[in-house]
Amino acid sequence: MRFFSSLFLVCATPLLVLPGPVLAERPALPPCAPARIDAQAPAVDLHELRGRVVLIDFWASWCAPCAHAFGFLNALQDEFGARGLTVVGISVDKDAADARRFLQRYPASFPTAIDSGGECPRAFGVKAMPSSYLVDREGRVVEVHRGFRNGDVTERRRAVMKLLDEARGGGR
Repeated sequence: MRFFSSLFLVCATPLLVLPGPVLAERPALPPCAPARIDAQAPAVDLHELRGRVVLIDFWASWCAPCAHAFGFLNALQDEFGARGLTVVGISVDKDAADARRFLQRYPASFPTAIDSGGECPRAFGVKAMPSSYLVDREGRVVEVHRGFRNGDVTERRRAVMKLLDEARGGGR
């Protein structure tokens, strides 16, 4: 419970929600197994996505910036999915019903899952809501971004495009 309380504090305090750095060293994708939000939702296995560029977004139903981010995440998935991008949303809600209500109000065009026990947020070192992790095709975390502000959209989109181009021989 302490983990989720501290996330709420950061989400409720906009000055503390700052974008994270592009990582100089690309750490491996940490192991975690989010659960299905409901019986109809497909299972999400992050390690099965190796070979694709993945944007993992941690969100919660009580987080206003998370709701605003969903439009941007949907647009990224729609625009770059055919080029090899998969956006994955992982809810940290304690109750799956809260996550389902959120998704009814803010539909996702990308796979979503839930981790009410906090295993995935701990493995990734999530410190704010929302937090996004850009993962290269080899399964290494390239960039961490905390919070969501409309002013960050251009740079975040550019980072995704760069990583997609990198995989096509655009260089590293």
